[in-house]
Amino acid sequence: PRVTPPARDVPGNGRDENCTGLDAPRLVEDRAAAYVRPATARPSVVLVSIDTARPDHASLYGYHRATTPTLDRLAAGGARFDRAYTAVPQTVRSFASAFTGRYATSLCWGRDPQFPPLRDPNEMIAESLRDAGYATSAFTNTSYFALTAGFFQGFDVTEQGGGFKDDARVTTWKARLWLEQAAREARPFFTWVHLVDPHEPYTDRTEPQDFGHEAA
Repeated sequence: PRVTPPARDVPGNGRDENCTGLDAPRLVEDRAAAYVRPATARPSVVLVSIDTARPDHASLYGYHRATTPTLDRLAAGGARFDRAYTAVPQTVRSFASAFTGRYATSLCWGRDPQFPPLRDPNEMIAESLRDAGYATSAFTNTSYFALTAGFFQGFDVTEQGGGFKDDARVTTWKARLWLEQAAREARPFFTWVHLVDPHEPYTDRTEPQDFGHEAA
């Protein structure tokens, strides 16, 4: 009964009391408060999304190369969903639907056909959580969403890329710094991290893992 998602995960005791898949790491004294919360605290939420990633090329879903080792570890200690559906096969409208819990056709849009502004009457999840006392932030390594006015309603902090696809390591580093600071405060937090690395044009990388140049 002491192992449950709301439980306090004691750092470095070799047990995963809060069911995250990992034991909370041992921390120096001045950072301990950043990762330990009482069991009665409202849960914080970190949402990570990856644009245009294909499940059939993810080892998480049986691909023969170890392409997604971190996701594999997370799934081993959590849950893996074998089916996913989108309300709209287009990024802006799809996220707008997910962030409001409504079909895209029922949202209040502006007139631009490609990047329609999201009008104030739409209530985004970040707005609801901010009004409930949450600290909110969004980090993405693309400037794509900047073209849609009103998309970041409710986010206290927004960090976007300067181009269509910037270095994801910079984005995740900024997100990590914000999370460490937010976790030290008494407020719960909600942060969204969106990465577009699988989207074309493709970048040839050898780090952190070299997948070679063959098609399969």
